[in-house]
Amino acid sequence: MKEGYTRVTKVLSPFTGYRTIPEQILQAKAALGTRTHQVIHSFLKTGGLWDVDDEIKGYVESMRKFWGDGYPIKEIETRMYCEEHLLTGEPDLLIEGPKGLTLIDWKTSVKENATWKLQASGYAHLGKQNGYDIKDIWFVKLDKLGKEPEIFKYKKDIPLFMKCLEIYKMFFSKEENLIIEELID
Repeated sequence: MKEGYTRVTKVLSPFTGYRTIPEQILQAKAALGTRTHQVIHSFLKTGGLWDVDDEIKGYVESMRKFWGDGYPIKEIETRMYCEEHLLTGEPDLLIEGPKGLTLIDWKTSVKENATWKLQASGYAHLGKQNGYDIKDIWFVKLDKLGKEPEIFKYKKDIPLFMKCLEIYKMFFSKEENLIIEELID
């Protein structure tokens, strides 16, 4: 990742509600999501599965139910940048879907988060800045028990995401430094 760029997910972090969750729980959930994504992306690249531990087995099975015979893959985990706003993000997948270029993001959350629509819009903005004409956006919430996943289809709302980016820059981008400075004083 280029130095000095802010991730779309970091911009939205103040709005997720995760600040009230203990750090060790967030870290464990992040590790589970990372392992799940790694296995899914390996499967998409090679067609094979390995290192599927019991904790992520259901998520992977849920993804396979969604994937079925598959879709034409355009990109897997492509980091995109917006030079104007020093913004970056890495959607999980770009495929050729029924409406054209479709962005997919895998989710292992228990329920939809209100920021997903904004994350989708941030990724759509990055896609546009990087020459991708994204026609459809699907966030696929995988099921822990291996059942059919829930698919959330979002419309782009780039102006709303840009408002969040502006608020983030105004109030939250320096927050970590401010907290440390307050403790030192």
